Amino acid sequence: NTFVPFRSLLSDLIIEKSVEHPLGDAYEYPDNVQFQFQVDLGAFYAGVTYEVYVEGETELKKVTSETDAVYDAFLPRAQEKASKLGVTVADTVTAAADFARLGHGIEDASALADAALVYKNVGDGIDDISTASQSIISTMQAFGYEADQAMLIVDKFNQVGNRYAVSSQGLGEILVRSAAAMASANNTLDETIALGTAANT
Repeated sequence: NTFVPFRSLLSDLIIEKSVEHPLGDAYEYPDNVQFQFQVDLGAFYAGVTYEVYVEGETELKKVTSETDAVYDAFLPRAQEKASKLGVTVADTVTAAADFARLGHGIEDASALADAALVYKNVGDGIDDISTASQSIISTMQAFGYEADQAMLIVDKFNQVGNRYAVSSQGLGEILVRSAAAMASANNTLDETIALGTAANT
């Protein structure tokens, strides 16, 4: 069970759970260990908390009922996705668990996690992946968006945030607070974003 918490975007270097140790190659850190590593690639620095990854993986398994083979296939894809998006594997797994908790299967949860990860990257001020997930969840539930439409929500937040004096992170917060009420009043997502933008400019 080799754990690859981070693949550098600047090299093929991989930091693994199994590392050189005086006790030999068979030594592995216990599951509750926390560690950080530093990669000397110019000013590049990366820190990983292994415990966060384990908690995300455990939560994902609690809220889904897949076979071991499905989980074994999901985790390497999560590692690859994290590398491409420049995020941590812990965030990738946690985001998938956030959406799986709502009843989405692991494939839909993985696609929704992509949207949350992108939103966290483009939404200035979003420090926590679950905050990004909650903004998307609130919007989807209120306006009836499907899993394959989640990236449309992120695009709307980002486009408005780039053009007007409101951030995409701020729009997400507005939707968390008001999406359900606005949808109940027969407002569309675009109308709700427009009203939220006007109120914050």
